[in-house]
Amino acid sequence: MDGDFGRAKYPHKVRLATKGPDANALVLMAEVSNALKQAQASETEQAAFLREAKASDYENLKQTCERWVQVEWFSRLLKNPAWTGI
Repeated sequence: MDGDFGRAKYPHKVRLATKGPDANALVLMAEVSNALKQAQASETEQAAFLREAKASDYENLKQTCERWVQVEWFSRLLKNPAWTGI
């Protein structure tokens, strides 16, 4: 999944994490909800996004995000000096 910009309902771009604490479903929904507000989506549209996002599993959530806004997925690797020997 790499964000199919051509099919998003709203043109706002959102960077969403695929790993780590920022990949939590609640964080993804909040980020897209904020983008929808910035795009001046109606409250009805915002509620429709949340209903659709919550309707199934995590994979559905990611696909739903892509249908509503332009998503750029990224993997955030957290570096802990104790783990890397730095």
